[in-house]
Amino acid sequence: MTTCCAARRSAARAGRSRSRGSQASAREQLADPAQSGVPAHPVAVRAGFEHHSVFTRAFRSAYGMSPRDHRRRALLREAGAAPAGD
Repeated sequence: MTTCCAARRSAARAGRSRSRGSQASAREQLADPAQSGVPAHPVAVRAGFEHHSVFTRAFRSAYGMSPRDHRRRALLREAGAAPAGD
């Protein structure tokens, strides 16, 4: 196994151990219309994730959708339009 792969796997293990609280906080931030211009990566870092990819996998595992999809759906709900498929 290369060093790069080992580092990614270590990061993935660390990401899985993140508390639900930090993921819930990130979920709220992504859904906040006032933060709609903030990229997902800074939200991930504030939630304690060093790598965006680890955050995305952990978020998808916890909530069944990517951070991008969650933000899109939340902002559409806020605007009063139901996203397709809901």
